[in-house]
Amino acid sequence: IQKIWSKYLYEEELNFHNSNIKKNKEKLEHFWKSDYPINQKIKKEINNLKKKKIRLLDSGCGPFPKSGLYAEGFEIERTLIDPIAEKYHSLLDENNINTFGQKIINCEAENCKQYFSDKRFEIIFSKNSLDHSYNPILSISNFIDLLTDDGTIILEHYINEGIYTNYQGLHQWNFYIEGGNFYISNQDKNIVYNMNSLYPIVNIESYIIDTKIINIIRKSK
Repeated sequence: IQKIWSKYLYEEELNFHNSNIKKNKEKLEHFWKSDYPINQKIKKEINNLKKKKIRLLDSGCGPFPKSGLYAEGFEIERTLIDPIAEKYHSLLDENNINTFGQKIINCEAENCKQYFSDKRFEIIFSKNSLDHSYNPILSISNFIDLLTDDGTIILEHYINEGIYTNYQGLHQWNFYIEGGNFYISNQDKNIVYNMNSLYPIVNIESYIIDTKIINIIRKSK
């Protein structure tokens, strides 16, 4: 599955972003600016922290990180990771897009513990990414280990992306809510995980906004 995933990742993602840049370059460039506002869900969480320096991990950020970087009164130290970071930087260079010295680390969420120590980040953010990965369950397990005791994981994905796209390409997983719990399953249903039961060391708050499922994960106190 990992080989198939890698093949589609290079083909689908690069084609999509190349086309998107041609249509929306000026708009997309703003995501790299240091004064681009922090994502509102992240802002809500950091406002509850008793610290002003925030270490943020944006996983599967793509060539245009949606996490944002500026929050008044806070110092945001942002780390960007993506499994095809080198390809994205080549794409950005080819299109003369300024990243203002920021770099994406070539890293899969499934392997991120090889790069970072436990309890490294106050905020871990992943948008429209884990449901495209080859093992989202392992990725979330890694995130929990990398999270500080007072931190928050914020996951934002489309509901049942696998079903919606008829399991084409990278879209092999469904994220959904059932009985108030966060579930991940694959097409054959031979993998079905109730994430709330799988990780009792965390509290998971899940809700729906339009066509998206939002999962807010905090360590139990």
